[in-house]
Amino acid sequence: MMVAIRVFDAVMDPTMESCGPHEDEVGKFRPYILWGALPYGIMGYVMFLNPNFTEQGKLIYAYVTYGLMWVAYTAINIPYSALMGVMSPSSEQRTSLSAFRFICAFAGQFMIVRLVVPLKKA
Repeated sequence: MMVAIRVFDAVMDPTMESCGPHEDEVGKFRPYILWGALPYGIMGYVMFLNPNFTEQGKLIYAYVTYGLMWVAYTAINIPYSALMGVMSPSSEQRTSLSAFRFICAFAGQFMIVRLVVPLKKA
């Protein structure tokens, strides 16, 4: 399943880039990030539901939900990754933005792990 979805994702990434950002009143990338967040959040929840299906039904459910999760992720991540390139013409500033992006991402991940793991023990 992982390989099949990754091959599908390899096709989706260039497709998303070709659909690419267009200029409108709120910016090039903002609509994709804002409107992609809702399906991404929903799929993050739906993907881990445990429906009462047959074994084959569960497998199909896993393929479909995991595939849709990657479509939603692609719709957010491609514009988000390209955002730094239009935020500043300076290479040094883009490097600094990238460093802050990853520091905040890892800090958020660390906080989630520290807050969720104790809940599991309770």
